[in-house]
Amino acid sequence: MANLVTLRKRKLKETDPVMRELRKARRGDVVKIKAHLLNEENQEKVRQYAEKCSDVSILDVQGSIGMLGFQRLSPMICDHVSTLKRVMLRANDLRVPAVLDLVRALNLPSNKTLQLLDLSSNPIGNEGFKVLMSNTLHNDTLSALLVSKCNIFDEGVVSSQPYIAHKTLPSSGRFYLNLSHNMIGAKGHTIIASSLPTWMSLSLTRQRPPLLLPSSPVKSPPKPVPAPDDMDLDKDDASSSSSSSSSSSSSSTSSTSQTRRRYVSKHRPAMIPTRPVCQLVPVKV
Repeated sequence: MANLVTLRKRKLKETDPVMRELRKARRGDVVKIKAHLLNEENQEKVRQYAEKCSDVSILDVQGSIGMLGFQRLSPMICDHVSTLKRVMLRANDLRVPAVLDLVRALNLPSNKTLQLLDLSSNPIGNEGFKVLMSNTLHNDTLSALLVSKCNIFDEGVVSSQPYIAHKTLPSSGRFYLNLSHNMIGAKGHTIIASSLPTWMSLSLTRQRPPLLLPSSPVKSPPKPVPAPDDMDLDKDDASSSSSSSSSSSSSSTSSTSQTRRRYVSKHRPAMIPTRPVCQLVPVKV
């Protein structure tokens, strides 16, 4: 009997994307979903479990569900928007359309329960960051927004600067904004530092701004510099040509040949006489 129960549990762990994580967490208000099990067959199981749970407060989904997987998940978010406190959608390959759907599903401008929103490691870019900051401007319950590794540049910080500066103070008395591991340069740092409220905590570590190469002047190609020996040879040739203009053609030919002969004898390597190292002498036995 015990073996049969163990086999049933093992089969349930392999096929059910929700119950396996719930047994590990041992909390009825936590829903953790494995993305590779979020297909059409298991979508019905997720929906049935979401209907049974009336107070889901933590939703944790990781593993690149993409836009299609998020569309399958959004009805459950809409059903539990009044109880959700933490929504963690880290590393799910979500882009700007998914961010817009998430804002509508969570009703971010007037949400009164959400405390943490984690969209790290999703390529939402500058536009997605602006959408999040504009819709959380007057939200007084959200106390943490995590958007690290989201491909945010200086342009995204510049466009979101008014929303950062005029952010409403949450009821908790503090707000944490994580912008680490993005591509924000010196311009973005300066803008955030000038508009950051005193009660807002910020993380800007490990930025990778694009490199701006300085414009170098166009250089003319260097002139070829003759070797010293060639310069001597050119001088000799020049002197021989000047002398040939005053003398006859026969004297110019002889002077040129003499110059070449001197040049060759000067640069010819010295001949080393070869001799045997040892000599074999026959010995009579």
